[in-house]
Amino acid sequence: LLLSSSAKPAPAAAKPAPAAAAPAAGGGVKTFKLADIGEGIAEVQLTEWFVKEGDIVKEMDNICSVESDKASVELTSPFS
Repeated sequence: LLLSSSAKPAPAAAKPAPAAAAPAAGGGVKTFKLADIGEGIAEVQLTEWFVKEGDIVKEMDNICSVESDKASVELTSPFS
């Protein structure tokens, strides 16, 4: 997975919060939804990116940190 987004921290909806990746060797753009981080949580704030544009990301690598009024969670890559 090759990260291609250089977005700044901003609110992200819990349902369709996609993260995109640029095509890598043998790969393509991959999108995933924000994991269910707790009952009743509908919105989160992206607080920190752990990777930058061009980084190669492996499965289970930390990608970013998100926070709500109930939880703070580090999200990992579901792709290799």
